[in-house]
Amino acid sequence: MKSLFAAASILYITSIASTILPIPARTSLRLSSTLNFSLATIGLIAGCARIAGVGSTSVLIHLGSRWMTLSYSLSYLGALFLVLLSFVSAITVAYGAAQPHTDGFASSKLARSTFIFSMMTVVAAGNALSFTIGWELMTISSALLVVVEVKKYPSAKSALIWYLTMSQVSAISLILGFSSLSSNGSLGSSLWWPALSTIGHKPISAIGIGLLLLAFGIKMGLLPVHVWLPKAHPAAPAEISALMSGAMVAMGVYGLLLTVTQLDRSLNILWGEGLIVVGAATAVYSIIRAAVEDDLKVLLAQSTSENMGLIAIAVGTYICALRSHEDYVANSALLAAVLLTFAHAFFKQSLFMAAGSIYQSSKTKRINELGGIGSKMRFTTATFALGAVGATALPPTLTFVAEWLLLQTLSHATSVNAKVSIVLKTLFPIAVAAIALTTGLAVVTFAKIVGVALLGIPRSKTASKAREVSPSVWIGPLVASIAIFAPALLIGLVARQINRILDLKLSISSTSIFTLDLPVFRASITPLAIVGVFLGAVASLWIFTKVLTRRAPNRIVEVPWGCGLIAVDPMFQSSASGFTEPVLRIFDDVINPGRDIEVSHGSESTYLSQRHLRANLAKSDLFEDRLMRPVISTVEKVSSRVRVIQGGSIHLYLIYAFIGLISVIALSSL
Repeated sequence: MKSLFAAASILYITSIASTILPIPARTSLRLSSTLNFSLATIGLIAGCARIAGVGSTSVLIHLGSRWMTLSYSLSYLGALFLVLLSFVSAITVAYGAAQPHTDGFASSKLARSTFIFSMMTVVAAGNALSFTIGWELMTISSALLVVVEVKKYPSAKSALIWYLTMSQVSAISLILGFSSLSSNGSLGSSLWWPALSTIGHKPISAIGIGLLLLAFGIKMGLLPVHVWLPKAHPAAPAEISALMSGAMVAMGVYGLLLTVTQLDRSLNILWGEGLIVVGAATAVYSIIRAAVEDDLKVLLAQSTSENMGLIAIAVGTYICALRSHEDYVANSALLAAVLLTFAHAFFKQSLFMAAGSIYQSSKTKRINELGGIGSKMRFTTATFALGAVGATALPPTLTFVAEWLLLQTLSHATSVNAKVSIVLKTLFPIAVAAIALTTGLAVVTFAKIVGVALLGIPRSKTASKAREVSPSVWIGPLVASIAIFAPALLIGLVARQINRILDLKLSISSTSIFTLDLPVFRASITPLAIVGVFLGAVASLWIFTKVLTRRAPNRIVEVPWGCGLIAVDPMFQSSASGFTEPVLRIFDDVINPGRDIEVSHGSESTYLSQRHLRANLAKSDLFEDRLMRPVISTVEKVSSRVRVIQGGSIHLYLIYAFIGLISVIALSSL
């Protein structure tokens, strides 16, 4: 552990030094990318070594006192997330290095290195101080990456303000949460993770837990503190969006899992019930917004919030089952949360990188302006389609297995223990319904992208000029696409390893590496068998089609769905807005779209007119309008009135400090 930590630190320092060397920009960029890739490789090695039971030594950095001690010790949970973020970082670095040189891309080398290294320190942190420092470095460096293209997109400035505001609320909540928990006498002053399990049910402890959940919920993009995510992710370059959505959001999941697993049975069941409600609301609301969205990257960002909602449901189920003494159900939910996190990281980075290639070639992110990409960018289309299969939880992806496991857990949660409360018996079916609705709308959402943006004929001049990107850009999306399916096909092996690493005691059968068997639920799944059935059905259909058409005359048409026409006007095709118009109507009150009525009079008579009703998706968010902006307005009004207490008198300031000290002592004594 010490040698790998030292190697990672040296690589990070070297990458910082490379930014100030007097060398050509392209050479500096390649050097920085090589160092970042090496840094990610070391993280991957360290995570795998810890999972294998090697390298458990702690690293302590004393800064003058025990309270100022940095501790780094890789737990098994941290090792899993270190493997995840290192894998995602390596792929995105390779993808970014293959992109055409831009000034913004070159100027972000330092921030990118800091971003990757800070996330590694978060998962390796052994106490609150180390965790908080890594968390802040991660936030600041990612904010610098978001603002890289602010000159091209003025909206990126607004996205940066929202991101920094919500991130600082997260950081303040994190610090206050740790401070509240450390006020418990049994924890001491440094708040080491093992001491979390000694926390009782004091009111101050409940406040601390709530603040920690708020901090991690903001980073995950849960309602109602999700407003930054659909703004910040699309504003960043494609490789940074992939890194933020695949790795940084997973840090919020890591913090949430770290908190609930360390606190264990000390958590009140209300926290679990609250997470289920918030997770279900987040998943449904975000996928509704995604379904009617026209901007491709905003749509993918909304999809990120949807997946974080599903993970929150799994974590909430873990807490509720644990407090109900259903250990098997709880551990099954925890496994589902981990699998969902990995699945989301894999397919989302594939989607963001493919979306970046589409934008690079077509110069547009509007779905209604695309079309025909499938015939012009075949490889990019294939990788995006594979990512879309993962996003819609279709078999045989890891997402499909993870959601199947979560549904099995929720379905059997009340049957394993007959003494489950009436609240849980109500919440679990609601969660199942939310997952079903979310999955259905996800299929609609990505069918819209594939059908409108990738298939058909170009809908604009920019789309007609699209060309496939360089083969060197394919490496990242290709590896990510493989990762969407490979763990699912070997789910028996993967589940047993996670079961062993996290000591879940799920009694997973070891008869096959291809089958996930849950004996208590009497359920099992074999994704490889699903692949066999699918391939058999496709082969049978192909043979049947060949037999029927062997004597049919061949007629060349421009598009097979054009009713035999040689040429079809782009306006004849279904648009993205028209495809999801039923969703817009059904969820009108949730989406709150604007409507414009256009009236055109006929040339024969002014009494003959045509009316066109156009529905426009509101640019602002429902929670932003109804919650965030009123809160911001209230804070501004209070701040303007509180300003009068700044009298400029040192005596007055000493009185304020004395009152603050007394308040802290009073709160600590609770």
